Amino acid sequence: MRLRLFATIAVLLCFGLPASAQIFDNSTLTFSGDLSIAGSGTDAMLMSVASNTPITAFAMLVQMDSPGNLKFFIYDDTTSAFVYTSAAKPFAADAVATFKQSDNFTLTLLGTDQYYFGTIADDVTDRPFRQNATTFTQGGLTSLTTTRNFNNFTNPTAANVTSTAADYPLKVFGSAVSTPEPGSLSLLCSTGMLGSLFALRLHRRRR
Repeated sequence: MRLRLFATIAVLLCFGLPASAQIFDNSTLTFSGDLSIAGSGTDAMLMSVASNTPITAFAMLVQMDSPGNLKFFIYDDTTSAFVYTSAAKPFAADAVATFKQSDNFTLTLLGTDQYYFGTIADDVTDRPFRQNATTFTQGGLTSLTTTRNFNNFTNPTAANVTSTAADYPLKVFGSAVSTPEPGSLSLLCSTGMLGSLFALRLHRRRR
């Protein structure tokens, strides 16, 4: 029984297993601006999606001026509705901006829609941003250089569009297929196949 289980796992590894991976990261670009935002207000950045894309988390570059809480949200600009809003997540004060990441969640972005990604704090934050931005595409996601204001930490609400030539550092995580290194892959596949054949032979002998 154990041999059969090991053989099954080895064969599955040959074809790869689903895992969480970073699918979008624009932080390699130059973000020279710095925006100070009062508590209960924020800017969010607009993203388009090439096709239906499952995501599991995202992170944005934020400096907490004092200890406080962040909420992470995704707003569907096509349907004018929040599709994800996190609970308040506490963070310590920062000397510089660092990436703050949401807890894991399950959401599929639709290829027909556009989405604002943002965080909102209950205290003052500083956020690097990119001026005169151009679009950036990675992993089927594109930043559209449009930002929009959102208000009210307790119950976030969409407000006015603030810029059509800016964006923020953003990392998005989603499902990917994890495949072992080539050497390990060959060994696992060989072991799995041999194990399967041996288990089958034992099963036939017992009949």
